[in-house]
Amino acid sequence: GFARQRLPKGDPTFGDLLNERGILRKYQGRFAESEAQYRKARPLVERVYGPGSVEMSVLLHNLGGIAHARGHHRRAETFARAGLRLRIALEGPGSVPVAADRAALAAILDVRGKVAEA
Repeated sequence: GFARQRLPKGDPTFGDLLNERGILRKYQGRFAESEAQYRKARPLVERVYGPGSVEMSVLLHNLGGIAHARGHHRRAETFARAGLRLRIALEGPGSVPVAADRAALAAILDVRGKVAEA
C-alpha cells in the first residue's frame, strides 16, 4: 500500500510499520492478521537490523505473544525463549525488557503445564 509506494526499498521504516500493524491487529482481536504482519516484518527486520538486534528480540516477543493468544503454545514458547535469549545477550539479565520477556514466557509455560519453571 501507501508505505511501499512512498518509502525507498529497504527502508527500515517498512519493517517497523509492519510490526506496529501487527500490534494494532492483536489489540483489535484480529490475530491471524497480526501474525501475518509479524511474519512479513521478520525478514525485513533481519535484513535491516540484523538477526541479533533489539528489533529482532522485540519481534520474537511479539510472535510469541500472538502465538500464545491464538492458542499455539508450543510455537509461542519457541518464539518467547528465542526472544528472551537474544534480549539477555543484548542487555544483560537485569533489564526491564528482560523482565517483561520473562513474564511473557512464564505465562506461556504456565498454560503448557510447566508451572515450576514458570
